[in-house]
Amino acid sequence: MATKIIQPDAKGRISIGKPAAGVMGYQCIDEKDGKIVLIPMTAIPTSEAWLYQDKAALESVTRGIQQSKAGETGKWGSFAAHAKEK
Repeated sequence: MATKIIQPDAKGRISIGKPAAGVMGYQCIDEKDGKIVLIPMTAIPTSEAWLYQDKAALESVTRGIQQSKAGETGKWGSFAAHAKEK
């Protein structure tokens, strides 16, 4: 973890520099001991937000990604018979 001292400008503002790729803003937490914690935030489309609100679904997706990375995949054949034509 990098630590640095940042001096405020004449108006009391501080600059934290350019955000990392994908960072849209920061959640700012003022802690009781005087610390200010900035948590990088990004935007999530509302059509995908449900996943982060459904703990079981998010855990299932996370588990599937981990299994895929570990090579724990299988061949299940074609799913064409289950497709609905539009």
